[in-house]
Amino acid sequence: MREIKFRAWIKAEKRMIYIDRFSQIPNNWRDAWELMQYTGLKDKNGKEIYQKDILKWVHHRCDGCGKEDYSIGVVSFGSMGAMVYGYPICDPRCADKDIEVIGNIYEHPELLEAR
Repeated sequence: MREIKFRAWIKAEKRMIYIDRFSQIPNNWRDAWELMQYTGLKDKNGKEIYQKDILKWVHHRCDGCGKEDYSIGVVSFGSMGAMVYGYPICDPRCADKDIEVIGNIYEHPELLEAR
């Protein structure tokens, strides 16, 4: 069973906080905060993956030329759990995936424009 954890983007202060208990969430959170849930997965570096994180995953790496084919996407929840572009996120331990959290949509929106 996955651990249930949350984080929140405080809009007015433009900062991220991590939440252990729902009692930490003020009554007006819907207007002031964006709440995100932990997916239960970690990236290749052991970083926890949350909703609205921006992931980079390598499909193919050419060690000889130094080039790699990769995709960038935003994490959401769907009927099959944590997803990017409608596809389930594979556990980062899968041999054919190289998944890394490179930011989130609030602190690093420019990462989505780069690809």
